Amino acid sequence: MQQREAHPAASGAAPRPSAHVSPQERVPDFLQLLTTHPEQAKREFIAFADTVLQTEPPAPYRDLPRADRERVYSDIVHHCLDRDCAVLRSYEDRGYRFALWFKAVARNVAREYLRRERTRWEREVSIDSPRDDAQHGREVGIEHVVPDGMPSPYRIVANRELLDIVLEACRSLSRKCRLLLWAAAKGLKPVEMAALVGLAPQQNKKVGTDLSYCRKRLREILVQSGHQLSEFVSTTGA
Repeated sequence: MQQREAHPAASGAAPRPSAHVSPQERVPDFLQLLTTHPEQAKREFIAFADTVLQTEPPAPYRDLPRADRERVYSDIVHHCLDRDCAVLRSYEDRGYRFALWFKAVARNVAREYLRRERTRWEREVSIDSPRDDAQHGREVGIEHVVPDGMPSPYRIVANRELLDIVLEACRSLSRKCRLLLWAAAKGLKPVEMAALVGLAPQQNKKVGTDLSYCRKRLREILVQSGHQLSEFVSTTGA
């Protein structure tokens, strides 16, 4: 989270700092200070942003993992204060609380963060990108292909030919299935997987059902291609 440091006092008689910036105020005082006392305005805005994002966090910000929330928090603050507070200065009082306007801004920044992350995830899960075979096997979820209780295919895939067979089977899966298998291999939680595939957080149970289907479908594709799951399991159990 962005570190707040003490700023030197502005020249001239500065107004008394607000003891608490309430999200319930229709137009917070710090907006009036942007021109006359910009450093104090920034400090009070950051205190305001802290309060709103902790007490009234908008979706999808509130559904992000903690580490992602901290990054998005920094993005939100930077977005509002960048270029001499251009975004804050663009606010127009239309009769509703400033907090509602700010939450809309925060929501858009969080959505843009998710779009960037989804693009990165899709690039990483792409089965056409050249990379280390073992790493590639993990990222498309090979370790979840065989039924529970059997040794991890990632540990025991014997050679490149077997890996290519599984990767080729992945080509027959939907984009959603490839993303879910990759997310499971990465250890993402159900609520994080829901965000990844564009579902609401409360649909995390559906994510579990979808993931089970994707694993089952991948196994079926391998069998339909004439392969036995035992081909992907070491005879030594290593």
